[in-house]
Amino acid sequence: MTYQLNNPSTIWNAALKILSRRDHSEYELRQKLQQKDYQHEEIDQVIIRLVPYGYINDTKFAKNLFEKYSRLNKYSFNIILCKLKQHGISDAIIKEVTSECDSSEEW
Repeated sequence: MTYQLNNPSTIWNAALKILSRRDHSEYELRQKLQQKDYQHEEIDQVIIRLVPYGYINDTKFAKNLFEKYSRLNKYSFNIILCKLKQHGISDAIIKEVTSECDSSEEW
């Protein structure tokens, strides 16, 4: 599949199409755009442009994911932490999101 690499609206539209399906972390969006052979500089520009619109917000994404997994009562606290890391969430954001949760209450 061929993409117009130097057309900013093409990568913008690709990013919006990816985000229209579900929320993604910045890491996930970068990975998907890299798979489409967009250049790092182009991806950086689009990410910077997406943040003020709220389309990319790793803290909000991590909170939603943490709440979702917690509600399911299917995963342990440590498994949820691993799942957040798999989505490319930074340790600082994970600590912020999980600060109100007491893992000892899990049992």
